[in-house]
Amino acid sequence: MNETTTTKKSEFVFRRLSDSFDQFTGDATAAFVGNIYCQVLLALVVLALVARVTYRYANAHKLQPGAKDPLAARLRLGFWLALIGYVAVGMYFYNIRDSEPSKGTGDTLATTGTGNVVKWYALTIGLFALGVFFVALMYVRDSRTVRWYFAAPLALLRITVYAILALVFLLPAIQTWEDTNKQSRVVILLDISPSVTEVTDEIGSAASKKSRTRMDVLIEFLTDEKIAFMKNLLEKNPVAVYAFGTRLDESPMMVAQSDPVWAKADWEAFRKYDFKPFVLRGLSDDGKKKLTEGREWGDGLGTADWAQAWFAKKADAELKSFANLESDDDVAALRKNLEKLDKRIDVARTITLGTNVPDSISAAINRESANMVQGIIVLSDGRSNLGSDSSYAELRDRAVREKIPVFTVTVGEERTSAAITITDVQAPDSAPIDEAWKIIVEADGVNLPGKEVEVTLDLWLPGRDVKAAPPDHQVTQKLVFAPGDPPHGQTEFVIDPAKLPEPLTVDSKDAAIKKRVLPEGKWSARARIAKDPLEAFPDPEHISALREINVVQQKLRILLMAGAPSREFSFLRTLLVREVLDKRASLTTFVQNDAGTTGKLTAEQDELVIPRFPTKFDLKPAVKEDPEKPYNLNEYDVIVAFDPDWSELSVQQAEDLRRWVKEGGGGLIYVAGPINTFQLARVEKDSRLDPVLDVLPVQPADIIAQRIKGTPRTPRRLYLNSKAIIGSDLLKLDDKVPDDPVAGWERFFTDREKYAPSADMKEELFPTRGFFSCYPLKPDVGIGGVKAGSAVLAEFADVGDTGELVKLPYLITNNPSAAWRTCFLASGEFYKMRVYEPGEGTGREYFERVWVKMIKYMAGKRNIKAPRGRVLVGKEAVSGAPLRVQARVLNESAKPYEITAPSPKFTIVQEPAGGGDKRSFGPFDLSPKTNPSGAFDGYYGGQVLLDPKTYAPGESIYRVEVDVPDSAEKLSGEFKIRAADPEMDNKKPDPAAMFRMASELDRDFDARLSPKLQGELKARLPKDTSGQRLAFRVGDPELLKLIPECMVTKKVSTQNRGPVSDLWDRGFNMPTWTPADESTNKYFASWWSGQRLSVVMLAVVLLLSLEWLGRKLLRLA
Repeated sequence: MNETTTTKKSEFVFRRLSDSFDQFTGDATAAFVGNIYCQVLLALVVLALVARVTYRYANAHKLQPGAKDPLAARLRLGFWLALIGYVAVGMYFYNIRDSEPSKGTGDTLATTGTGNVVKWYALTIGLFALGVFFVALMYVRDSRTVRWYFAAPLALLRITVYAILALVFLLPAIQTWEDTNKQSRVVILLDISPSVTEVTDEIGSAASKKSRTRMDVLIEFLTDEKIAFMKNLLEKNPVAVYAFGTRLDESPMMVAQSDPVWAKADWEAFRKYDFKPFVLRGLSDDGKKKLTEGREWGDGLGTADWAQAWFAKKADAELKSFANLESDDDVAALRKNLEKLDKRIDVARTITLGTNVPDSISAAINRESANMVQGIIVLSDGRSNLGSDSSYAELRDRAVREKIPVFTVTVGEERTSAAITITDVQAPDSAPIDEAWKIIVEADGVNLPGKEVEVTLDLWLPGRDVKAAPPDHQVTQKLVFAPGDPPHGQTEFVIDPAKLPEPLTVDSKDAAIKKRVLPEGKWSARARIAKDPLEAFPDPEHISALREINVVQQKLRILLMAGAPSREFSFLRTLLVREVLDKRASLTTFVQNDAGTTGKLTAEQDELVIPRFPTKFDLKPAVKEDPEKPYNLNEYDVIVAFDPDWSELSVQQAEDLRRWVKEGGGGLIYVAGPINTFQLARVEKDSRLDPVLDVLPVQPADIIAQRIKGTPRTPRRLYLNSKAIIGSDLLKLDDKVPDDPVAGWERFFTDREKYAPSADMKEELFPTRGFFSCYPLKPDVGIGGVKAGSAVLAEFADVGDTGELVKLPYLITNNPSAAWRTCFLASGEFYKMRVYEPGEGTGREYFERVWVKMIKYMAGKRNIKAPRGRVLVGKEAVSGAPLRVQARVLNESAKPYEITAPSPKFTIVQEPAGGGDKRSFGPFDLSPKTNPSGAFDGYYGGQVLLDPKTYAPGESIYRVEVDVPDSAEKLSGEFKIRAADPEMDNKKPDPAAMFRMASELDRDFDARLSPKLQGELKARLPKDTSGQRLAFRVGDPELLKLIPECMVTKKVSTQNRGPVSDLWDRGFNMPTWTPADESTNKYFASWWSGQRLSVVMLAVVLLLSLEWLGRKLLRLA
């Protein structure tokens, strides 16, 4: 891994010369003279020697030739014993001192110099010379008895032994050396975590341009030829490139100074963990070529799975053929690489699961501290989700201690980002061909409160290929994100056949529909919102999922009921029977007279007559042949009630009627009459008929308890108010007249095309044709008996007691923005329009048109969820994080409750993905939230912590349910919980953390810089209270160019002593022989079998043996 060059060499040496001679002599002197034991023994040796010499000379004349002297023998024995003891004890103490660590000056080979060598040579030569002298004396004496040519070879043998011993004393050996040349390096740490490789900071990019990730920005910087960052680094030092994420990958890629600068493909392969370059390491050029051409090599990157497949082949005997190799050396290199894959595969699969910048830098410092690192360059967004704050302090201390400067380069833009999400596209599952219907688009705008955006709705006709064909029609509306958490907005698109371009409509096949209609079939719709300039979003716009709407000529299910048949009832029944025959409706009739309740009422063709009012409201799908099916309110879209006798309804029937209207969106048309309507004027709060009165838009008066004027004898007009119901042509009788929402009415009243007020009260009050009666309302309820929020579509022109004009509510609907529809008609007299005959059938058409339109309008909310509010909750929540819930809850008039009213609560319902029992959590509190102006517009907010132990992440669907006050209705919003991803949950860069990790611009670092470079860095680097730091940003290329200039080149050469191979103790092993007989093995073979013999020892023994043999043959002493 190190960028070093090593040269090995060997030389012949005498190891003894490396020892200190002075220490040797000092140790010898101390051992043989410097201790009390040797001093006593030396004194005994001297005393014995003196005694022996003195005794010998004193008694020389007394000894007889050949006689033995016992005392002289004892003195001689004492001398030798004392001498042997002295030498033994001295050698013992010398060995003790020699084995102790050097305590003196610590002389080494480098400090003893040539004088030390001379002393050793002098000692060795001196001893050898002394031995030669002794041999010469001995054999000169022996030459008196033998010839010189016999004595000389024997003397040469003894001298050779002394020469060998002298040579062994010097310890001859072969010494190996390693000359190492080492150069400094630069380390680059590249963050390959998902927040760098997958996140883009670009905003407002064009549709054709792919957004660049942070990694793309880094690679562009590293490969920019104008900046030449890597090139300038390599001019001074080799570069080690590490990858990091959850930890440091401890296997770097080395870029030598002689290597080409990495191109974009090299950086891409490195950051994507391409294992192929790693597998090719160490192979010959021919081996690399054959391996890459092999069938098993494959195309593309070497992924972790690819590497795992090759790792499994590491011990395969057929690896050579599998890898398409020929050379055994290449196979060995490949096998070695494969054996190292296991750890790298594990690193590749786990390193991108998070980010730990400070600990990764610390690990790099620990690994590289001995490699003369000139700087560590960290390329990252700085966002760590692992480690602790203490890691930053440990990193700084470690970097200062090792004197390794840390340069941080931050990538990523630190900005307040916005995010738009189309949360819902609401549309009916089915829609009529001839009536207007709505598509509602809802969206969240994070960090965009109050922002207005344009929403485009794309429409495709039935049968079109949505993926290939452009939209057949586009409509735009404005949407404003109301403040909230998150800000939310919605907009409505009205799909009205009368207002669509002609190519999107067709002529009606139904003779009763005198206008162009929508083609039947499945229409497709989608919403689009352009990307906000503050968004880091790869696409130019946000596009919702497709929504399909089945447009059909709907068959209305009508319940026609009456207290007793009237002329209006009869004419309407005839009309509806014809609609049934034309397959446009189904009709069930209930009349409360004797014929109706006893089953004697004759049914028309395809009409069903029932003897009692429906007794239940069951949302379950009904069985087709179920006899109780007609008695389920859920089987009807509209109820047209002609002055029914409400007293016959039970408490449950009345409550079911209210639920059918408010929760099921059923339409109720109530036609007042003089027989039974007064009952509703006498209803008390929470009484049996209170649910019926609750859904009506008016409060009828009691015509029996109060004085009521008689029925006028002359017809009266109606004053029409089309603005009360914008977006509907409910009041239009003549569809042939464009741009007049009340066309046809004035022709019926006065034969004029349009109404114009007249000063002549007689002309104003008494038209040619009109209606005669209007059921009164309670004047003390609402506004003249009309409940708040209700819309008065027509007023009856009555005459007051003094002849003045009095307008009485005649046709009233409930709040048009509510999720259900009811209508009050003050009298059943539309049949009088049938007498108007300016052309053949005109009056009859007017009668039929007003009723058909009214019935269709009333059925328009059927099966549509009541807009009592909505729940705003993200489609995806993070486990362990708080779930913020915002709900708008409205009363039955689609207005906010009072802020002081009890706040609603919410529950969370879990529906397991694989089925099973639902689980409910809560309830949890919601609190009212006011808008920036301080007004309360019905929004409530709350939150709950999504503890993973309670709310398990995964595929389960969770639903927030909010109970609507004074209603059984629940508002809901679905979401899923995903496991927390600390890496991607917070993708903002952290330049502050990068600044903390950067080294300070201190004196030690300044010392390596030129004065000019010092000035540039101090002028441009960021600083805080602690001083300036080596913190850079990718967006400042001119400052980044200074980083390579901060590097210096260092080279160090060292000579390392290798192992020593002694020559003097070399030998060979004796043959091994193990006899079967144990005694033979013990006494004969064991002492030599397999034993190692020294060549030097054999040579000495052989030479001494030859000398001894010669002396014996020559009979020398």
